[in-house]
Amino acid sequence: LAIGVAELGNISERRLERLVNPTISELPAFLAYDPGLDSGHMITHCTSAALVSENKVLCHPASNDTISTSASKEDHVSMGGFAARKSMKVVENVENIIAIEIIAACEALEHFKPNKSTPPLNAVYELVRSKVPPLLGDRHMSPDIDNVAHMLRTGQITGAVEPFLK
Repeated sequence: LAIGVAELGNISERRLERLVNPTISELPAFLAYDPGLDSGHMITHCTSAALVSENKVLCHPASNDTISTSASKEDHVSMGGFAARKSMKVVENVENIIAIEIIAACEALEHFKPNKSTPPLNAVYELVRSKVPPLLGDRHMSPDIDNVAHMLRTGQITGAVEPFLK
């Protein structure tokens, strides 16, 4: 479970890299409005990459750390509880990684105004922008990441797109 979910985080971080890299995206570096003065999404990309790296450690099999217990009556312990806790941490990390990508994708759309994207993506954009304003200068991004991760966990992002899937 943890390995599969972690891979979703890997993919999201790689898409984010392509989005904030001006050589690839042809957008301003790190989607900053004033590159060189403002960091834009440089730090959120670093956060995403750090979470991806943390997931790699968390995906190490818990069963490799088995220890004899109960006066050697249990010679192999599955460490299933520990594995489940690690998996939950990987899920939480990937929620944050995907939230960062969504925030950056909304920021990228700002650089294309007045053009709009597809109706489903515009619905997600409007939902995100209801809690996360455009990044016009450097600011603490943790509340924004928390807000969008909450939208993911509670199904709000899916709910914004669902009417377009019928």
